[in-house]
Amino acid sequence: MWWIVFALVPLIIDSFSNLFDSYFVNRGFRDPVIFMFYLSILEILFLPLIFFYQLPFFVNFKTLFLFVLIALADLIYILFYLKALQKDDTSIVISLFSLGKITVPFLAFFILGERLKLIQYIGFFVIISCASILTYQPKEKLRFNKAAFFMLISSVFGSLEGVILKAALGGVDWVTGYTYLIFFSFASLFVFVLLFRRKQFSESLPFFRRNLFTFGGMGFLNFVSSVSGILAISLASITIIKGIWAVQPLLVLVLSLFLAKYYPGIIKEKLDGKNLVKKFVLFLVIILALVLTLRY
Repeated sequence: MWWIVFALVPLIIDSFSNLFDSYFVNRGFRDPVIFMFYLSILEILFLPLIFFYQLPFFVNFKTLFLFVLIALADLIYILFYLKALQKDDTSIVISLFSLGKITVPFLAFFILGERLKLIQYIGFFVIISCASILTYQPKEKLRFNKAAFFMLISSVFGSLEGVILKAALGGVDWVTGYTYLIFFSFASLFVFVLLFRRKQFSESLPFFRRNLFTFGGMGFLNFVSSVSGILAISLASITIIKGIWAVQPLLVLVLSLFLAKYYPGIIKEKLDGKNLVKKFVLFLVIILALVLTLRY
């Protein structure tokens, strides 16, 4: 049952990372692509650490094409996730990843042949309903905000990435899979920045240098999270893994409460009594729905 441990590591680490993501994209980087590019550079630098365990091998053209698709899906989902962080509270943005969970069982069924029971479909429906309620803004005349739109795109592509990655890992070991994933993700960002964001990259260098130590720590945490995540996906159902990660919003909210007490203003989060009650109730319902999805 090691896959459970591997699935929990990204859940915990990413809860911390999401808060720092929110801080940097709202205060340090006007363009989320540049923030993504710096993190991808750090992941490339940490990549050789896994080669002490095992070296990757060359894959065939079909598998190579799958990793190109994964890298493009990863680029799209992270970009829209960071854009959403600029529009709403961190915990709400993370909860909107649940929107993508509703697509996971269907994508997994058609691509991987995974099947769910009726009660699990009900659980996913409850999750997406609660996530939608969290984004509702009464003062905006019954329409959903931009964070919901951005996270809908992000979560769908995130789900697609996970399902394709699961398919690709059927023919390679996790070290090879992770190596190709990181390489193509970095390559896609490098080309994008080179063509469209060279000026923004140059302007961001002073801020990056001032926060080099923090970025280094974030890069290492992202590395550990990514390695653990790909191990979990290689060992268990992608639907179950994505379901476990759906409880991340609750951890983000708890961390936000702690940081708001000791570092006021560091996190963009509405923490008044009314909002806290609403968030905790809906997050608890999401967790209960998650229990339904994990019953086989």
